[in-house]
Amino acid sequence: MNLMGCNIGDGGSRLISTFLKTNSTLTTLSLSANKIGDIGVSYISEALKINSTISTILLTTNSQITTNGVRSILEALQFNTTLTELQLTFYETTYLSSIWHCLSSNKIAYKYRHWPKSHKLFSKKEQKIFEELMLIFIQYSIPRDLSVYFITVLFQFSISFQLN
Repeated sequence: MNLMGCNIGDGGSRLISTFLKTNSTLTTLSLSANKIGDIGVSYISEALKINSTISTILLTTNSQITTNGVRSILEALQFNTTLTELQLTFYETTYLSSIWHCLSSNKIAYKYRHWPKSHKLFSKKEQKIFEELMLIFIQYSIPRDLSVYFITVLFQFSISFQLN
């Protein structure tokens, strides 16, 4: 949904937050150039703690966002595992590396959550490992649902090492 330059402000952010808390289809939201400040970002951040479909939010050219607003986004990312892209015009670097780390973690988690559909997102080496595992499972007549479950558990185990 592109709401760029609609002069939404903090008040409009509150309404958008209410929508995001119940949304189950929207994946991209552009709120760039909307005079959104820390209060508006805190509303949106609260919704991000609940929302499980948004993967991209654009908040560029909202110069009223300060360290407090960025801190609320970072807090939301502790709960949100679907946001993988955040564009933000902010020049203070205190929290940006932490936000980048959370977004990177979400990108890794996305690949694992959507396997086998996301198979091509993995490196060639990882693809080969998974394909070999599937061949072994087929050779020993292990049911597909059990094979996929095993690989998913393997992913979750592997993800904990990649994120730490």
